[in-house]
Amino acid sequence: MIREDFAGAGGWSEALRQLGRTDVVGIEADPDACATAESAGHHRVQGDVRAYPPGGPLEGYVASPPCQPLSEAAGDARLLLRQLLTAADLVAAGHHQGLAGPSPVLDARGLLSLWPLHVVRVARPGWVALEQVRTVQPLWDRYAEHLRRWGYSCWTGRLRAELYGVPQTRQRSVLLASRLRLVTLPAATHSEPVSMRQALPALAASGLQLRSNYGNNGVPGARGMRSLDQPAPTITGKATRCWWVHPDGSKARNLTHLEAAALQGFGPSYTWHGPANHRDDIIGNAVPVPMAVACLRAVL
Repeated sequence: MIREDFAGAGGWSEALRQLGRTDVVGIEADPDACATAESAGHHRVQGDVRAYPPGGPLEGYVASPPCQPLSEAAGDARLLLRQLLTAADLVAAGHHQGLAGPSPVLDARGLLSLWPLHVVRVARPGWVALEQVRTVQPLWDRYAEHLRRWGYSCWTGRLRAELYGVPQTRQRSVLLASRLRLVTLPAATHSEPVSMRQALPALAASGLQLRSNYGNNGVPGARGMRSLDQPAPTITGKATRCWWVHPDGSKARNLTHLEAAALQGFGPSYTWHGPANHRDDIIGNAVPVPMAVACLRAVL
């Protein structure tokens, strides 16, 4: 069996299915994310991952724990990382206080970044694939130190999603490990980024450009503009605040949630549940499917 924690709408599940693996149990607290995944045929258990203690045997384990406390927008992210590194050593040694804090910075969501290490220590799955925002890299490096002591071959680092067939510029920190094979950097699948024109064929002849909702080069007021021949900016829970612009510079409309999902690698048949703003979060929080496929090929 493959266990998927913080399973969300199904980015990892979709990738596993593309690779012929459907023996996956995903655990996810969000009911709308569970409904979305189940509509696509993925198995979900709704609940807190900590209510389901790790057991064996597990063939594989995948997880994308909550990243909001570790995002670059979080003011305490550096302090949180320092405390997480100390707590990770406690978890690796089997001390449960590493999962409990206490700390004014290590809130419940931050501590969930330590849960995958606990699962691997207890269940010793054959292989592991973890993904989170790029600022988590020092924590994944510390994870890798412990996993290597436990007999795993590991690779960890930052991946650029556009090199793996994802039509957006997105950097994520990934940890891949196996007790059964040598693990190396996932081979890039594309020498050139996939464009929005390729991902959104209905717009191919429109002449539209996408104006980003995000600041450019750290300047919040400088909104970047991208042509259809470029990949999209990073798809987040606020992606539908980006808008399409006509050739004359006038606003056409906002990016739709289905377009955002396509830019994450989900097919048009995916049915997204929940109110609009929450649905957007579910889409933005998913691991992009093509990148997940490349990562899993490195460990399967």
